[in-house]
Amino acid sequence: LRMVGLVEWSEVMITSLCWVPRGVLQAVPIEGKATQEEMDAVAAEMEMQRQDEMDELPQAPQMDEKKSGSSALMKELNLDNYDNEGDAVEVFVGGSNLTVFKDNNDDPYITMEHADEDSDEEEARIRNTDLVLLAGHTEEEYSSVEMHVFDKERSALYVHHDLALKSFPLAVAYLQTGDGKEKDPESNFLAVGTFEPAIEIWNLDVVNAVGPAAVLGGREAPAPFKARKGGKKRSAKKKNKRGLKDMLLGKLKKGSHKLGVLALDWNLHNRACIASGSADKTVKLWDVPKTMCSNTFHHHMGKVQVVSWNPEEAPILLTGGYDKTCACIDVRDAKSVRQYAVDGEVQSLSWNPANPAIFAASMDTGNIMFYDVRKTGNQTKPIFTIGAHDGDVTSVCFNAKYDHLLASASIDKTVKLWDLKTKPKCIEKKDLDIGRVFAAEFNRQDPDILAAGGDSGKVAIWDITSSHLVASQLNISSTDSKSNKK
Repeated sequence: LRMVGLVEWSEVMITSLCWVPRGVLQAVPIEGKATQEEMDAVAAEMEMQRQDEMDELPQAPQMDEKKSGSSALMKELNLDNYDNEGDAVEVFVGGSNLTVFKDNNDDPYITMEHADEDSDEEEARIRNTDLVLLAGHTEEEYSSVEMHVFDKERSALYVHHDLALKSFPLAVAYLQTGDGKEKDPESNFLAVGTFEPAIEIWNLDVVNAVGPAAVLGGREAPAPFKARKGGKKRSAKKKNKRGLKDMLLGKLKKGSHKLGVLALDWNLHNRACIASGSADKTVKLWDVPKTMCSNTFHHHMGKVQVVSWNPEEAPILLTGGYDKTCACIDVRDAKSVRQYAVDGEVQSLSWNPANPAIFAASMDTGNIMFYDVRKTGNQTKPIFTIGAHDGDVTSVCFNAKYDHLLASASIDKTVKLWDLKTKPKCIEKKDLDIGRVFAAEFNRQDPDILAAGGDSGKVAIWDITSSHLVASQLNISSTDSKSNKK
């Protein structure tokens, strides 16, 4: 898989990034309310965890209540009637009685306004001018997606909240449903791919949600184990057919991936559709509202690392895998696959928004190769190749504003900017102090801003116009900011 084997395992890292369009999120997210089913599931999981912990603890010696004197103390405390006491509790402290109230509003001596509550609400507010970034994050055994908010005016970056995941995050993609009308209002969601075969869909306008709003694929709940009582023994063939994994984890749902989901991309022109790539070597299309797989493609011979919809042509999908090939396919026709041979395992893909027939592919060889999908033939040669980095090029991204500008990121701990106007050349190289870089992406609405994340577990924001070299090369004025990294 992408993060395992690519580099040495790190206990903390940013694995994937995606921007949220500016101004689409609710200013103050809704507080999540767990359903009874979700609460029961959490309670059952906590009870199982408690039982496991109790089993690991050494047995404490039994004590005689008469010898310990605990029986008289328990009667005096009267803990059985603890919940039946009144709102005010009298406590004897230092020779005088002190009355303690459960709610400060009931205390006549507390008259100050709750100014902190208003301050907290203001800090939680997402403004229309804020840039919002979603980052797959893992630290030891805890995995999540963090929502980072960047205030460009104050050059301030902070984590608004996070979404707790049950598995290691490998891919994230923003998606929006609805047409904005009263009967079908727009809703903001996040698709998350993990080591599990399921794709989780989270509501971005809800905080403290117990779980995802929907799940694409994955496994059914495992059936309860039943011991056979006599009768004929089940054949080994039938046992193998079900499989031990299905018995323990549950059967795969119809249309589901069989292994982890490494890549996700939402179709801007078809809001109901999202594409996914998996370690099971398949590419799938999903009807999100119906939570079902609508098509499956098998044109790769290795794990599918990247999927990317063309920014102009709705049915055109670009894919890349560990089989050292990129593929361009019209999803309306499974036989329309065009393959492009590359010199290594594909790590990232990016369409040129100024010329949507051109794409860049980065490899684990340190190279970036450029192709034109208009060229005919099953195997086409690259337009040109850049020897970009000393290690795996984990991310490559065209800029939406400067059509000849490309960013690349690598496990060599650097992010580079390339001018492709004439002969490709590196115009800036930067170590953002985030370790080996696993993800980097320009913001489409504010293309001067680039986000990156790596094995330090931190997110860096780089305003590229703060670089005099970049400003002079792009013929723009430098921001002369004191700091270009957060």
